[in-house]
Amino acid sequence: MRKYKLLIADDEYWTREKLRHIIEWDKYNIEFMEPAENGEEVLERMAETTPDILISDINMPIVNGVELIEQVKEQYPSVITFIVSGYDDFNYVKSTMKAGAINYLLKPINRADLILAVSEAMDIINRRLAQEEVDQETRNQQLRLSSMMQDHEYSRLIDRDESGSLNNLSINLNLDTAGYGFVLLKIHNMQIAMDAYNQDINQLSYEVKKRIKAALKEEIIVFNHATKSNEFIIISKEKEAHSHRAAIVYTKILEAVFQAPITVVLNDFSYSIESFHYAYTQAISLLMTRKYVGKSEIISHDKRSREIQEQHRRKLLSEKVVNQLVIFLKAGNKARVEEVVIRSLDLEGQPSVTYLDVKQMIRQINSVLMSNMQIDIMDPADIINIESLVDEVDKYVDRLDLKRLIACERDIIDSIMVDTDAAKSDTMEGIVRQVKNYIDSHYFEELSLAVLSERFAVEPSYLSKSFKQFTKENLMVYIARKRMEQAVSYITENQLSLSEISFLVGYDDYTYFSRVFKKIVGVSPRDYKAKGGGPVE
Repeated sequence: MRKYKLLIADDEYWTREKLRHIIEWDKYNIEFMEPAENGEEVLERMAETTPDILISDINMPIVNGVELIEQVKEQYPSVITFIVSGYDDFNYVKSTMKAGAINYLLKPINRADLILAVSEAMDIINRRLAQEEVDQETRNQQLRLSSMMQDHEYSRLIDRDESGSLNNLSINLNLDTAGYGFVLLKIHNMQIAMDAYNQDINQLSYEVKKRIKAALKEEIIVFNHATKSNEFIIISKEKEAHSHRAAIVYTKILEAVFQAPITVVLNDFSYSIESFHYAYTQAISLLMTRKYVGKSEIISHDKRSREIQEQHRRKLLSEKVVNQLVIFLKAGNKARVEEVVIRSLDLEGQPSVTYLDVKQMIRQINSVLMSNMQIDIMDPADIINIESLVDEVDKYVDRLDLKRLIACERDIIDSIMVDTDAAKSDTMEGIVRQVKNYIDSHYFEELSLAVLSERFAVEPSYLSKSFKQFTKENLMVYIARKRMEQAVSYITENQLSLSEISFLVGYDDYTYFSRVFKKIVGVSPRDYKAKGGGPVE
């Protein structure tokens, strides 16, 4: 609770002491400052510590009460002042009120009158603070809205194709034609920060940009990629902005906010405004060379350009391993399939394995798994479930989370190699009901079979089969459907942008959200919004 500072000014010792003890100031959450003997002392002390409330005698040497209040009003307008005096004279009252006092108390002061006067002063302070909070929140909302608009416009510079025109941008970017350095900041897991900011992507984005600008003290442009919330871009002509020293600063700021691994990509070429799209694609190529470990990394173009070419030529999954996988799939040997996949993903002791290596290997593994599904005997909902799990894998690849990645691959294998011996039980039915309720109220959080099985202490494949058995719907499909129902509701309300909606229903990558939305609803989010919305089938 806020504590109020109160200062007394009176040249009479006994008056000062009486006011010190007449009220138990602490009881009213008031800090009684050491009283001053005259107006000059008040002004000297206020230069160091400003009280909230000033009570002054009207007749004091050097600087009298009226003069003091006039100077306080001019130099410290937020201080609430009132006068105590032994003179019951209209001219005195008028002069003090004109000077800025809110009250005029006659000596000898009684306790009740003083409490009323101080209470009035505290009410004024509280009303003012409340209004300041409202005004500040309004200003913050306006700043966040402006920040979001700039994000969308700057993002168009990197999302457009090479032939795209800049003429229809809706804000004046104030960018010269050439000479810019380009920095990509990639956050590999936003979940902790999302929870800390109550899923408010605009507030989170604004705070990150503000911290970066404050730390660097250079003329830079920082924006949050509109369709990929986990990417921030820095554009600047200042060499310091794309130096290794600055990259360390960016890393520390983002690690503090997100508590997750960060990748900083320094592109030290000189770009024109027309080539920002090319600069972005180059930065993404460099990002692919980062080591697949759960810690932050700084990448610069001069050290990694050769690695990019080498990566595209190598394969971590040999032809022999692929053939083994196909044979075991056709034989229906689930244990062997799982063994081959898990062994391939055992990256311990392989520090040279990169982000791109893992992406390509996962893509290759899942391509083999998907192409060997018995589609003709599978329920269409099972196929959608497997596709959702494959999408989920991409998320864990992006997060550098090998443990979750392996768990998700196990789920895919369980779903593809159907086993129908899941036994019903009243206990399991109750757990499935709890899982379903949890999803309904936590749809915006990180949800996957691995996360839910860990939370409810059930073996993943057993939970997956039991959920399907009792609900007649696959777990991942149910999660996606619940999220899309809420997304449709947000779109219908027409209060938020599509990227904000994506974030609010649990997706920090708009492209991924759009793909799931189309799969569940039947049209893309943009088309759905353009048509005025409708029910989810």
